[in-house]
Amino acid sequence: MDIVDSFDAAGLRASADDPTGGDAYATQDTAALLRRSGTITLALNHINRSMGLQDLYPFALPARVKDKLAFAHRHLRRTANPTIPR
Repeated sequence: MDIVDSFDAAGLRASADDPTGGDAYATQDTAALLRRSGTITLALNHINRSMGLQDLYPFALPARVKDKLAFAHRHLRRTANPTIPR
C-alpha cells in the first residue's frame, strides 16, 4: 500500500506487537492496513489544519475502492512471494 510504504520509508514504524514488523506485503489483512493508513493520514490532516493548511488526504475511501485495494494487495503479495496460495 502506497501510504503505508511511504511512512515506512520515512522511518515511522508499526507498533511493537505487530508480528509482521510493519511489512505491508507480509500482512494478509488489508483492512488492518487501511486502518493503519487511515490513522496516519488523519494525524497528518490534523497537523496540516493546525498550521492553516489544507488536508493532505481530503477524502474517505468508499467500500468499492477498499475492495479494489484488497484485490491489488493480494495480487502484489502473490507476485512478491509465489508460495502464497491463490
